[in-house]
This record gives sequence, structure tokens and C-alpha cells, in this order.
Amino acid sequence: MRKGWLLILLWLCSLTVTACTFGPAANDSTGGGDEIPLQGQQSQVPPDTETVIVSRTYTFGEVNDAPFAIYVQPEEVQIFEEAFLTAEKMEGQLDVSVADYDISFSPDGSYGSLHLWLDSQADFGMYTSVDDTSTGYQLTSKATDQLKELIWGTYYSPEQAMQNGDIVKLDEQIYNLDHWERFNNSLKSHTPDMVHLTSYTIEGGSIFEDLAYDGQTIKFVYDATHDAFGNRTKTVSYCTDLQSRSSSNGTEYRLTGCGDNKENDPYFRFLVP
Repeated sequence: MRKGWLLILLWLCSLTVTACTFGPAANDSTGGGDEIPLQGQQSQVPPDTETVIVSRTYTFGEVNDAPFAIYVQPEEVQIFEEAFLTAEKMEGQLDVSVADYDISFSPDGSYGSLHLWLDSQADFGMYTSVDDTSTGYQLTSKATDQLKELIWGTYYSPEQAMQNGDIVKLDEQIYNLDHWERFNNSLKSHTPDMVHLTSYTIEGGSIFEDLAYDGQTIKFVYDATHDAFGNRTKTVSYCTDLQSRSSSNGTEYRLTGCGDNKENDPYFRFLVP
């Protein structure tokens, strides 16, 4: 099985024109050791087990090393394998927004890396090699549905979010708040930085809010695609400032100067008690 997987991986690399990049083993992405505190029920996974590591994309051409999920069950790995091998190359050069997920395969402790797009409003997903983001491959509708069901149906625990460095809002408590203080200081000094907030619905669905500052503009991504009981909304806006206002309940932060109309972003409101 391992030899067959390696042949498949090499063929996939040839499809994406450029060579796949290789990096640390899956266990390195989770902080060391064989125990994987994600998809897999914290089971002991042998080092040579075929795995697929999924993380949320933060930057084009780079793999986010904070895992959203690690899939080890053969039937789950096969879904990813078949999805990419049945995709068709798209004509022309791509001009798209940042992807939704980074996908890393780990046979024998090495992996090739891809960017993956899964739009709730689109019937067909897409992927590129991390090394060649101008060449896209369209997934079949079946593969797109299977990946949406698998990835969007995976529970991203508060414990994993905290381990990944997210600011976690849970049961009226806020964890890793020092990351927010660091981000605010970066804004004041015009230093590029990013911060990630994760909150949870009553049903346990995760809501992601990502703020990336380039020294002048704040890019804000609101991602509710993992909310099975909501509208699976994902929006991107660009804002000029982050303003705060004190009240009896604490300090409220809002993004201002967003979009062409320079208004407040309707999705972002962060209250620090």
C-alpha cells in the first residue's frame, strides 16, 4: 500500500508541473510524539501511517503548520487521494483569492503540499500546488461534496484551537488573550502581524475570524463555513483601522474604514471584559 501511495503521490506531483515540497512529519506538526489530539480519537498512530494533514490557509505559497485536523483512517485518506487524482487541469493562469485549506500528505514521514478551495456556493472545488498557485485543477462535484462533508464535519476542539495559538471565545471566557494584546501593539508600531479568533456556536460549530495586518491595512476574514446550522458564510474585507471603546461591560473593538464606503465591518465585534 505504501509503495502504491508513493507512486500516486509522484504522479500527482507531475500533474502540478512543479515538484512537490517535502517537510516535517505529521507528528512534528502536532508538537511531537505519536499521539495526535485531533481526528483519530487521540489514538497512537505509528510513524509510517498514511495521513492527510489539513490546516486553514493563511498565506499563499506557504503551508500553515497549525493543523485543523489530521486524518488517518484509510477511507478518509482515500477521499483526498481520489479527489485530487480525478481533478482536471484548468486552462489559463489563475487569479483567485487565498485558498481555504492547506493539504499535506504524509507517507513515510514526508508530504507534498496543496492549496484547496471549497466554496459553499460552488459545486466544484479546486486545488493548486503550493509551489505553483497559478495552475489550478478542478475537482469533480462528487469529490467536492465528499471533501465538504468530511472537512466541514470535523470538530475543531477548543483545546486544539488554544494549542494552535487561536484566541478562543468559549462560555463567556477568552483564552490566549495575550495574542490580542500583541496584535494591538503591532498595529500601534505599524508592524505586520496576524491574529486568529475562534468562537463556538451552541451546537459546537466553529466560527473563525482572521485579522492580518501588513503595516497599513487590516485584512479581515470571517469564516462560518463550519457552522452546519448557519449560512456557511465566508467574507473578506479590508479595513484601515481597529478602534476601541470602553463601556461598563469592558472594551469593545470594531474594524473601521472597511471597503469602498469606509464603514465598520458588520461581522467583527470583539468584547474584552
